[in-house]
Amino acid sequence: MKDEYILILTSTDTKKNYKLICEKLLNEKSCACISIIPKMKSLFFWDNKLQKNKEWLLLIKTTSKSYKKIESILLKYHKYEVPEIISFKIDKGYEKYLKWISGEIIN
Repeated sequence: MKDEYILILTSTDTKKNYKLICEKLLNEKSCACISIIPKMKSLFFWDNKLQKNKEWLLLIKTTSKSYKKIESILLKYHKYEVPEIISFKIDKGYEKYLKWISGEIIN
């Protein structure tokens, strides 16, 4: 069966937390790469109050076989009560890059 590639998004408001998450995901070989967009601004309501946070957005490159493992790690180490965990299917991509992703992951 051919690998299905996905991009998982999550964000957190501390450098310490994003570093912990990245370390756990990469050491578990559940993803090939994590790109980080630093200090973006997020606006949302939580507990009926408008929140304005600076957050780090993590773009996690992996396969669909690793989704549950990644979700479990995020739920264990993420500091948010309800963390953002969103997955997008990658329909197309440079074949050598996608093969590299597969080669870096242990399911």
